[in-house]
Amino acid sequence: VLVSEIEQKHSRIAECQKHSEQYSSAVKDYELQLMTYRAMVDSQHKSPLKKRRMQNSSDAIQQEFMDLRTRYTALVTLMTQCVKFASETLRRAEDEERSADEEKKEHRDKVSNLLHWMSDVKQGQDMTNANTEASNKPQ
Repeated sequence: VLVSEIEQKHSRIAECQKHSEQYSSAVKDYELQLMTYRAMVDSQHKSPLKKRRMQNSSDAIQQEFMDLRTRYTALVTLMTQCVKFASETLRRAEDEERSADEEKKEHRDKVSNLLHWMSDVKQGQDMTNANTEASNKPQ
């Protein structure tokens, strides 16, 4: 159930990737406009401003998305392995239970046959004793 739920949310990952790419593109456009504006301001002031190296936000977003995608893939793989392990364990337990039930049935049949045999032997012995007593009585 959990694996299927995770797989169903795969479309949300694709949607998230699409949004991250759109955001990344928008950030790149903004950074380009910002660098153009800074260059224009720097050229008008002709002052040597320290050029700070801007952290490229779009690259950071892409990296974060890739990290999340890697974690998602690892989670799906782990959950699939857990489901397989649980399924195999359940199958083995059911097989063991079936085997134990068959052994119990065989044991019950053997005990039933033994009790039936003992009952027949006792009836035969009772009949032999009755015949012996009848022949030993004086007439």
